[in-house]
Formats: sequence, structure tokens, C-alpha cells
Amino acid sequence: MSTPELMLDTPQARVWHGECLDVLRTLPDESVHAIVTDPPYGLANTTTSLVSEAVAAWLGGDREFIPEGGGIHG
Repeated sequence: MSTPELMLDTPQARVWHGECLDVLRTLPDESVHAIVTDPPYGLANTTTSLVSEAVAAWLGGDREFIPEGGGIHG
């Protein structure tokens, strides 16, 4: 589990940096209006089953899983 870091705190917005699920655990229910992410590269040129395998691995906590194929950069 990473420690979320508050990057911006204004009356209009708060911006957190950290693993999405770790940040969400610290926030009150129904307090999120948007989530902006930088998902891992490598899913554009893969099969549906490989995308499912990658998502299952990441949700299961395997942060090191890299799908075969290499994505747009090979």
C-alpha cells in the first residue's frame, strides 16, 4: 500500500497522487467527481483475453505483470 500524497488543495479541487485504490480508501464515500489515471501501456494491440488477464493480475495485486506484445512501442 502506498501513502497518498495531496498535491493540490484549493476550494475548487483536491489533487491526490498515489495508487488509485489506496487513495480511494482514504476518502469519504461519494466525495469523488473524477479519477484521472495513467494506465500501463501495452494494451492497445492485444487480444481481449490478454487484456482480461492483465487486469485480473493488476487487481490481484501483481503490479509487476506486463502483458505480452509490448504495445505500440514493441
